[in-house]
This record gives sequence, C-alpha cells and structure tokens, in this order.
Amino acid sequence: MFETIFKYPLEEFARGAIRFGTNLRPELALLAVAVAATAAVLAYRRAPKSVGRNRRACLSALRGLVLGLLALILFEPVLRIPMPITRDCFVAVLVDDSRSMTIADAGEQGARTAKAKRKTRLDAARALLGSPGKAKDFNDRGLLDRLTEVCPVTLFRFASEAERIDGPKEIRGSGDRTNLYAALQAVDAELRGVPLVGVVVLTDGAANVGGAPQQMARVLRMKARPVYCVGLGDPNPPNDYEVLSVQAPREVRRNSNVEIYASVRATGFTEAFDVVLHKADGTEALDTVSVQPAKDVEIHRVSLRFSPDDKGKLRYVVEILPAPEEVITDNNRREFAVEVTDKRLPVLYLEGSPREEYRFLRRALFRDKDFRVVGILRLDGPKKYLLQGAEPEDGLEQAPDRRSPKYKTVNGYPTDLKHLYRFHAVIFGDIEAGYLTQDQLKITERFVKEGGRGFCMLGGVNSFNLGKYQTTPIADLMPVELPSPRAAYQQREFKIALTKTGERHPIMRQNSNLFVNRNIWSKAPTLVGLNPIMKVKRGAQTLAYEPKNLHPLVVVQNYGAGRSAAFTTGGSWHWRMAVDVKNELHERFWKQLVRWLAVRTKGRIAIELDKDLFARKEPVSIQTMVLDEELQPINDAEVVAKITDPYNNVTTLTQRWILSRGGVYQAQYEPLETGDYQIQVTAKLKDADAPPLEASARFTVGQTMDEFVDAGQKVAMLKEVAGISGGRYITSREELWKVPDELMERLRTMKRDQTVFEQHDIWDTPLIFGIIALALSVEWFLRRRSGLM
Repeated sequence: MFETIFKYPLEEFARGAIRFGTNLRPELALLAVAVAATAAVLAYRRAPKSVGRNRRACLSALRGLVLGLLALILFEPVLRIPMPITRDCFVAVLVDDSRSMTIADAGEQGARTAKAKRKTRLDAARALLGSPGKAKDFNDRGLLDRLTEVCPVTLFRFASEAERIDGPKEIRGSGDRTNLYAALQAVDAELRGVPLVGVVVLTDGAANVGGAPQQMARVLRMKARPVYCVGLGDPNPPNDYEVLSVQAPREVRRNSNVEIYASVRATGFTEAFDVVLHKADGTEALDTVSVQPAKDVEIHRVSLRFSPDDKGKLRYVVEILPAPEEVITDNNRREFAVEVTDKRLPVLYLEGSPREEYRFLRRALFRDKDFRVVGILRLDGPKKYLLQGAEPEDGLEQAPDRRSPKYKTVNGYPTDLKHLYRFHAVIFGDIEAGYLTQDQLKITERFVKEGGRGFCMLGGVNSFNLGKYQTTPIADLMPVELPSPRAAYQQREFKIALTKTGERHPIMRQNSNLFVNRNIWSKAPTLVGLNPIMKVKRGAQTLAYEPKNLHPLVVVQNYGAGRSAAFTTGGSWHWRMAVDVKNELHERFWKQLVRWLAVRTKGRIAIELDKDLFARKEPVSIQTMVLDEELQPINDAEVVAKITDPYNNVTTLTQRWILSRGGVYQAQYEPLETGDYQIQVTAKLKDADAPPLEASARFTVGQTMDEFVDAGQKVAMLKEVAGISGGRYITSREELWKVPDELMERLRTMKRDQTVFEQHDIWDTPLIFGIIALALSVEWFLRRRSGLM
C-alpha cells in the first residue's frame, strides 16, 4: 500500500533523503509555498459577507494547499538514496606514434654518439615500456610491469589523434602530424568518471598541430590527474640541414623563367653548402645556389630559377644533400608542384614611329607561339595609327579618327580597364605622354598596381623625360626617376655590362653557366642611343649598365601587385642585325623580359591553397577569389567547388563569402585517402547573361615533412605541461622508475570506497496528485454551496 501511494517502498525513504532536483535553495521552496498560501487568503478575503468566516478560511486553506503543492512540484523534489560501491583506479600511458619518433638521436641529452650507435626515439620508448609479463628478473621489468603492480594500466598511442592499443608492438612511428592537445583530451574524455591516478606521456614534444597542450594540462590539474612527461630525443639535434619552406607560383607558362624562394637552415655547420633544385624524378639539377652559414643568421632565404618545358602539373624538389654526420635527413628536401600551361601571353605594344626597334622587337615575340602581340603604331601625326594583331575580344578598332566611341578607345589605346586587362603586359616605345589622355595613363598605372600586370618603357627621342612623363601616373610605376625634359637624348655608341644581380637574373640569362653567360653578353654588339635618368628608385634592381659612365640600361622593380621595367635605349635591334642568324640573344632577352613582367598576372577567378602537400585528414582550406571585368571583388556570386579524390569520388562544397575579404569565398575539405586530388570551381555571377567563371587546382595527400621541421625535443613545453598538471618532467630511466612509487602514494590518499547516489523523482507520486485533485473537488463543492459560482 505504501509503495502504491508514495511510488517507492518505505525502506527506500528510510535510507534516503528528500532533496530538490533544481539547484535552488530549500528556503526558496518554503517561501514559494508561503506566497501561494498568502495568495489564496487574499483571493477569498473579498468574498461576500454572506460567506461565513470559517468557510472563507476553509476555502483559503484548500486553495493555498493546491497552489503550495504546485509550487513544490516546480522545485522537482527527488529521493536521494546512497549507493556505496568500490571502483578500481587506473593509470593512462600515452606513447607518441608520429614520424619524428623515428629520428635516431635517443639517449642522454647532449650526447654526441655516432648515428649508428644511437637508438631511434621509438626504440627508446619501447625499451622503457618493456614487454609486459616477460621479464625474468626484477630489474629487467619495464614501465608497464612496474605500473601494473600499482593499478591497471590503459595504453594509448597518438599522433594526430589518440587510439587505445594492446601493447608496444602496435607503435610504428607512422603519424604525419602530432596533436598532443587532442591526445590528452581524448584520454580524459574516454576515462571520464574513472578514478585516474595519473597520465604518463612518452614523447619528443613535437606538437605541430591542434591546440596548446598547456590548456589541457590546466584541465587535468583541476581533475587531479597529473601528467608525467618522459622526454625523448635530443633538444638540439647536431649538424642538421633543413629546407623549411618553398614559395613558388602555382601556375606558370611553358618556357617562362620561374623564380622560387626557399628558406633553409643549417644547425652545427660552418662550411658552405649547396641548395639544389631539380625535378622530382631525380634528373639533373636545374639550378644550384651556394649558401655560407652566418653566425648570427639562423634562416637563409635563397632564390632558385628554372624554365619548365612541358605542360601539366610538374613536381620539383629543393634539396640539400645530406652530410655523413647528419642525424635527421628527412627534412633535407621539400617537394612542390607547379601547373604549367601553354596559354599565349597577350602583349600590347604602343610605338610612336615605324622604327627598327618596333619591327625587330615585334618580330621576336610574334615568331614565338607563346606570345600574342598587338601593336598600335602611330602614323603621320597624332590622329592616325595602325593596329596590328588585334582580336575582336580585345575591344580595339582600326579607325582613322582619334576617338572610337564604339570600342571606347582613343588613338587605338583602351580607355577602360576591362579592355586593357585583356593583356598581361604593356610596352611603351618611342611615344610621348601627350599621345594618351590622363585617364589612359591612370588606368595603365592601375593595370600594373592592381592587376598584377607588367609595364616596360623603351628608350627613344620621345620617351622617358623627353616624353614629359614626369608628372604623370606612369612616373609612379617606373623603376627610375626622370630628369627634366631639358636633359638631352645621348646619341652615342656603347657596350652593355651586367651587374652582379643581372648575372643571375632570369631576364639576362642567356646560359645557365654564369661564366658562359657573362661571356655572351661581353660579346654582344654595341648599342646606339641612350635616355638620361636622374637615379634608380629605392628597391629597384639594375641588371645592366653602360660601363663607361655607369649609366643604367636595364632596371626592374616590383610595383604593387605587378612589375615594371625601364630599358633606357631604343637600339636593341643591333643585337639582331649585327650577329649571325643563329644568334638568339635578342629574341631570348625580350621573351624573358616580357615573361618576367607578366608572371604576377591576376585572373578573374583564382584558387588559393595553403600548400600543395597535405597529410591525411588534415583540413584543406580552399579559398577562391572572384573578380569582375575590372578586377574588382564580387561578393554576391554563387561559388561551388567540386573535389575529385584519387578514386574518382566527387564531393561538392558550397563556398561562402568571407566577410572580411572582398571577393574571397572559402570552404574546407578533409581528405581521407592518399593520392592526387583535383579541384574544379565554378562561380555563377548575379548577372544572368554573364558566363560563369571556372578555375581548377590540384593538391596531393601523402607524407608531409611537418614532423621533421625543427624536430628537436621540446623540453620547455614538456616541462610546462608537466608542471601545470601537477606532474613531473622526466629524462632518465632512474627518474622514471620513481613514478610508480609516487603513484602508489597518491593511490593511498585516494578513497577506494566511494559513495554515489541514485536519484528518483517523487514530484509525480500518486499522493501529491491525489491531494491536489481532492482539494480542488472540495473547493468546487464549497464554492457552489456558498453561491460563489
């Protein structure tokens, strides 16, 4: 009967205690009941005088009882019954399973033993763990056996994520990345609710992805779960060469001169070493640069150059040959990929007269199928010109009048960026600034600065200072400062000489051998005619000069997103006329100059990736930039990326606009398989008549070099993690054997018999609802008899 009315047996109520399920204090529950009773009294205080005082008191009591019980239900009364249980305590052991653990530098810190006599960090970890249950002698027992005597051990391996394993044999050192934060978090989550005496971590501390391990150490300290960090590996790997990074353009044209930059580091070496660039298939070196380590310089940045002769995705390697005494050799090389296309490079050449320079320069580019040259040649006065090589899409028109409203040109030259952006480089020949309008000069400057295009001015009697460019936007983008128009053109003959920078620059490279290249230029025919300049701008590079008066001849610079060049003579045609027909100095110079100018050209849509090589399950951030015809950001496009994996499975992702970056859309993809991936992005514009924009890119998933970058043991970080959590940092076997005794002492202080509680809801007992129903019924009956209804 008791259980029927009160929901639970009398014995349960005798053993337990009534509490509230909410976090509110009991005093608040009593206050709520009192408020309910007061409300009931006030409700019947204004009843008609015909209702007697006793009846009003009875009605108030019934109403107060109902309201009080309802208020009590809101506080969720529960029956809390103690349940004494006994639970085992555990120790968690985590072993680093990343590739950096395969480095053979294990041993006492600071030791400099021969590589052949040193263990890998992974071998050292296995030796410390031991073979559970197989030790014949007490002193031969490993860490697992010693900890098992204290309490049960749970073994994990970790790299980018943690995984429970059965024994040390499952540790292989194959992880491409190390996430110590995620490993500690996973162990804490998996053993939640289990009494954990401590966590022992065997690692080199090379945490190169994920959150800060120190944050997780603070969480473990709050839970009284100390971390004992066992440091493996040398904190300062001796005598190590390292290729840290490679910066290379993602897309280049075939036969163009490509310049890349590599960041390298030499630790413990004082002799000069070579940085070599070659194809990934191991063919002969494409370029080699010698680096002399400096005492106060840790990282050296070197420039390497090559010219791809095939199209498609080509892979290259920057490498430092390993030294015999090196311990870490996996970080001596870094691979990168370049997409090589055979698209024709469009060039706009504006010339003021039909001189030899125009004829020979245009012919040098026209004969090469990699170029498309459009010439605008002024004829017989400022209102007549000849247009050569233009296509309808260029927006240019052959017209006898100065203005052409249909195509928005003046003297054949575009008046808006939409048409000027059809070209990737612009050359101004022997033409004065007055031939063009101020708007045309302004868009030419924006063409370079914003569009990443190239600009070159040639020498002549109407160019540079004589063309009155000093106060125009063209003067801003030029790599030289111009003198006044009164400075005369120098009609004299001279030789050309290369600067030290010019000898290695791709524009001036006639041969990959520096001595041969220098000899070719020393035998180049003399030039005639020279434009004066005031000085070379700061940041610009002089590649060639006239040796008698040290007058700059070829000067280049980066300007905004693009590049500009000044060729202060108009006589380069002598390099073609005064030599044998097989001599290619003239053609090669101009092709290399124009290709160098146009290497930074922006497209209307471009895909940006952080790198080309990713580890499996490493997030790939795909960013796509979408621009309009004037290369201004578009923020309302529909951008969709399709990723094809190595097994031809296609994943479709919608890219969202990044609010902080105009025209940039982003999506994230997690590759699950190793191999090559293809990205195809389509951007549909808001204008229904505008054709969609498309772009493609590739990336590879495989073994990265992240684990071997700065791969020394991270002593400071491990000490910090151990100290914050309440544990210790350990470097020797003797210190490690003390850990089981420390954990045993901790175990003695922990309560083995713990009491937990079971909670049962009692707000819905039949008694409460029965009283409410009875009270409401009696109240209704009395109200009816008293004429209150």
